[in-house]
Amino acid sequence: MPAAAHRLQVALLLVYLLIFLLLPVGAMVIHGLTQGNHTNSPLALLVQNPLYIGSLLNSFATACGAALLAAAAALPLAMAVWRFGVCIPLFIKLCGFLPLFVPPFVLVVSLQTLLGRGTALGLLLQHVGDLDPAFWGLPGVAVVEALHYFPLVLVTLIMTTSAYIRQAHEAAGLGVGWSRLVM
Repeated sequence: MPAAAHRLQVALLLVYLLIFLLLPVGAMVIHGLTQGNHTNSPLALLVQNPLYIGSLLNSFATACGAALLAAAAALPLAMAVWRFGVCIPLFIKLCGFLPLFVPPFVLVVSLQTLLGRGTALGLLLQHVGDLDPAFWGLPGVAVVEALHYFPLVLVTLIMTTSAYIRQAHEAAGLGVGWSRLVM
């Protein structure tokens, strides 16, 4: 692709993002900060309500927990794929993006069906503790979201680093240490 066409595509993308993302979000934030006096502005009302602050903190904790769990589960598997040079077919890589099209509550219902109190697996694992995802609370939501996005994180790790695998093997063959390869 010629450089001029590439620059045009980047410019069109930036204009699109500016018009449909940055300007509306910026206008909303500015409107929220400047509307009314300091005691009844929408932002002040948001900060004063403990329900909204608790919801925001719970959402942040769930998102961080799900991201850390998904990354912790996907990284060792991705490292094994890199180490043994497994060539994953394109179909399997594309299947990693399927969780994006399935609502998370479908995964919750399936996990509850699999691990619920009256199920076979639930009865076998009854001595471990309460495995019903409906009673896990916030950690349960983080686990379900981590399971939901695990294939996406794995495929993303594999696809983004696949270009560096050969270079890393060549550098390791020349005697470069592991700490230097990772950095």
